[in-house]
Formats: sequence, structure tokens, C-alpha cells
Amino acid sequence: MPDSKREHLPLRVEHRLEAQITLADRLKSRGTKEQPPAPFITIARQYGCEAMTLAEELAARMPDGPWPVYNRQVFEKMAEEEHISLRLFDALDVHVRSGIEEFFQGLLGRSPTDLRMLHHLVRTVRALATLGHCIIVGRGAPVLTAGLAGGIHVRLIAPNEWRERNLIQRFGWSKEQALEVLHEEQHGRHNFFRKYLNQDANNPELYDLMLNVARLTRPEQIGSIMALYRERSGA
Repeated sequence: MPDSKREHLPLRVEHRLEAQITLADRLKSRGTKEQPPAPFITIARQYGCEAMTLAEELAARMPDGPWPVYNRQVFEKMAEEEHISLRLFDALDVHVRSGIEEFFQGLLGRSPTDLRMLHHLVRTVRALATLGHCIIVGRGAPVLTAGLAGGIHVRLIAPNEWRERNLIQRFGWSKEQALEVLHEEQHGRHNFFRKYLNQDANNPELYDLMLNVARLTRPEQIGSIMALYRERSGA
């Protein structure tokens, strides 16, 4: 019997997923293998830079928006409701599904004990990016969507001192708390990229845009991403 207290996906995300699954089913039924690449955006960040607020504001500005925003919490809920991810994956063309499986097999540095978790994450992130018109925050998305046309990959950076002050202001932490969490999160993210993805999150070659949030206002950050989106889409 399911736990009635368990949180489910936000309705707007669930509705968008249903729409994407329906679209994928429709395209698959037409038997057309070649589809123009769908646009999508990934946002990575150094811990202490606010990515979700930026993503939500950016999503509302997209020409055919608002785009859904997928982050760690959403992916964890999708893992709990695995039937949604399976429906999403099964709706893709067989050639796309095969490509995702090949990509997964090519990942290095993975631990066999964590294979199922990684497999689920790769399937879900690449399926969403393939269908496009979404923003994916964190979860190694620039690496997991490597090779997919249509993506714009953004990384938010800032000096340590700025991120430390930002954490203190946002959460009311002491300086010691902020420093401790900052260190733990940076170490954890470094390990995630190294252990599962065989990559360095700080590698600038993974990104199209590196935005210093200590020097750019939120409107300037959004404007930079939108300018690149318009240039690439011809909008």
C-alpha cells in the first residue's frame, strides 16, 4: 500500500511530463527517425550560487514557456515513481533508446553497487533532454547530455568569500557552519563527477557559458543565456 504522506511530483512538472510523453509517442508512431534537435538548457553551479531561482525565472521567459525545471528533488521523486521514468523512456524511438543505452555503457568510473541508480539517472536525464524544452539543474547534466544537439550548458561560479556570505545571508548560518557545508558540498560534488562520470565539474570545456554571479545581476545572467538561445534558435 503506497504511503499517502509521500510527496509526489509537482503538478506542473507531472503535466509537462505527460505532454512530453504524448509528443514522443506521436513522433514514434509516425516512424520518423530524423527529428530536428529540441532545445534544452542545463545549469551547473558551484555550491553557494543560487541556480533554482535563476532556472525558474529563465523558464518563465522562454518563448514557448514556461519550460519545466528538473532538479535533484524532482529526479529523486521520479526514481520513487519509477513508472513515470519508464513510460518516458519507452515513448522514445527505439534508435534513441539504443543510443542512451550505448551512452550509459560508455560511462567510466562507475561502481557496480551503484549501477542501478546511475542507469536510472542517465536514462531520465537524456530522455528529457532529447524531448527538449526543459531546464535541467545539477545532477551532472552537462556530462549526461553530452553529444545531444540543441543543448545550452551553463555554469554559475563565484569566489569562495562571496558564496560563503551568500550562504550566511540565505540560511542564517554562522561563518563556521557556512565554511563547513561549503567544503562538504564541494567535496561531494567533486567525488560525484569523478566516481560516476569520470569528469571534473570545473572543466570549462563542458560549458557554453560561465557566469560569475558575484559580478552579474540576475537580469544580466538571464539576458546572457537568452541571447545565446536566440542566436542558436534564430528566434
